[in-house]
Amino acid sequence: MMRIPGGLVRLMATYLRGRRFAVRVRSDLSSERAIDAGVAQGYKIGPILFNIYVNDIPSPRNCQTRLCLFADDTAVMSTGEFTKVIDDLNYYLEQLGKWLIMWKIKVNSDKCQAVYFTRRRKVPDPPKLYKRAIKWSKETKYLGVTLDSRLT
Repeated sequence: MMRIPGGLVRLMATYLRGRRFAVRVRSDLSSERAIDAGVAQGYKIGPILFNIYVNDIPSPRNCQTRLCLFADDTAVMSTGEFTKVIDDLNYYLEQLGKWLIMWKIKVNSDKCQAVYFTRRRKVPDPPKLYKRAIKWSKETKYLGVTLDSRLT
């Protein structure tokens, strides 16, 4: 358990409380709405607060599956025998999904991708998050690096 000084907690509360936003499209401006969750983007403290918030993210149960986090960019990687990889990955994604729901973190499933690195021609069923398949992709970009299924 982290012991955070009361003054720091109050400072963070003032940073997060009472924020509002409006949307402008050309010359039209929407009415203001309250922001109930998240941290403001563009502030240096935002990634730090996010990292504190996700500090208890579950770790994979085996050494063949790895979780890579950089601010809010997340990659889950698994290596091993053809059939076991997907089983291990799905087990971890199920645990991760429960944790995400518990902490009210929404994942944009349109941004989720799975890339299968292999010489085999047969591709297994895709992994699932929230019981929905994560579509296979020929390549993905992580932290500015493009990774393709042939690692070229």
